[in-house]
Amino acid sequence: MGVKGKKSLNEFSEEEIRTIMIYHILPTRLKSAEFVQGPQHTATGRGDFITLDISKGFKFNAIANGIAKVYATDIEYSNGLVHKIDAVLNPPTLTIGEFLMQNQDRYSIMIGGLQRAGLMDTLTNLNDQFGQRIRLTLFA
Repeated sequence: MGVKGKKSLNEFSEEEIRTIMIYHILPTRLKSAEFVQGPQHTATGRGDFITLDISKGFKFNAIANGIAKVYATDIEYSNGLVHKIDAVLNPPTLTIGEFLMQNQDRYSIMIGGLQRAGLMDTLTNLNDQFGQRIRLTLFA
């Protein structure tokens, strides 16, 4: 698989494999003609978004998440479509708060302001009190 420095499925826990596989599944039939520049309109099975770079003008050579070339598209099956890529996509694993804390030297003023305003927990948690995925945008 070549993900996160691992070379074999045996090196992954069941949860890691499930997370990675679900990230590659969109719960809709998204044809290559419907690809848009940037995040796609439909979230993956995990609730995250795959980003495509189609700036070269061809949907069959788009780049997914900046790492995987889409080299064959719209392969039809009775229950969906397959778009072939040449790399494994890594789902986002950090929340915004975790990312900020791992980069304290670059974002120290932002972190200080968020902590002082009591907002750091909001950016660190993945789900709200009802178990719903938190969707935020932070300009830092």
